[in-house]
Amino acid sequence: MRTLIAIELYKIFRKWRTYIGFAAIVVIVAIVQLSMYMEGASYLDFIMKSLKDTFEFTGSLINGYLIANIILQTLFIHIDR
Repeated sequence: MRTLIAIELYKIFRKWRTYIGFAAIVVIVAIVQLSMYMEGASYLDFIMKSLKDTFEFTGSLINGYLIANIILQTLFIHIDR
């Protein structure tokens, strides 16, 4: 079984498209992180505009969970296609 797994991993990692996929994910994550750092407050205000009238938010809503959710939704769009 270990031999079979080793052979399959060798076949996966010897192809350039594997590394291109890893690079694409790194670029997407970096772009989202940079955009959330620079324009996160305005993006969050746009999303929460209707909720701010109803609820009272204290503190910052920009955290790791929000950024991870945005990244996963971005990747889901690419997988769905």
